[in-house]
Amino acid sequence: PLAKAGYEIYALDYSEKLLDILKSKIRADYKIHTIYADMRDFHIAQTFNFAFISYSSFQQLLTLDDQLTCLATINKHLNKNGKLIFDITPCLCEGDNSVAQSLQYTIRYPKNNSTVKLYSGYEIDRLNLIKHYYDKYVEIFANGEERVFSHSISLKECSPDYMKLILEKSGFRLVEIQGGFHNEKLDKLSNNAIYIAEKCDDLQR
Repeated sequence: PLAKAGYEIYALDYSEKLLDILKSKIRADYKIHTIYADMRDFHIAQTFNFAFISYSSFQQLLTLDDQLTCLATINKHLNKNGKLIFDITPCLCEGDNSVAQSLQYTIRYPKNNSTVKLYSGYEIDRLNLIKHYYDKYVEIFANGEERVFSHSISLKECSPDYMKLILEKSGFRLVEIQGGFHNEKLDKLSNNAIYIAEKCDDLQR
């Protein structure tokens, strides 16, 4: 939608495969530049009014040092009063300490005339507030053949007070926290927390 509206976009990812998928979708009239880089350490030769991190990706940074490095790098690429917006999952480390993989859903995949099943489990590191997810995708074709893909991802739980502190430490002012993608109020039942922060050079580092 941003590209369709005529904005110039710099899309950064640490996965070349995902960037290739994005490139395949870029129309000739879109102003989208793809950059293969780590969000903790990148350099673009210009500054911006707006940056965003989607799909809880910030929580893949599992240490305080990585989080602060990422935020400081983004801060350097924003103009004065530039906005940073990102979403996180607020309550990760609830429930049992570990759960074995179990079937989460089954869907049809028309492109391959196949059925895909997702099995997912997790372990919680309560000391470091990290949840380790272990997923397995099983694709079943019409002839009965199966293809299995396994994937793991770890996410760090971050409370609102924690996020406010590290944003201020990195030169941002927390403007607002919303409880969803449609301006909902944040409360204890919110599945998402949308952080809106503004670059503020006069904050104490």
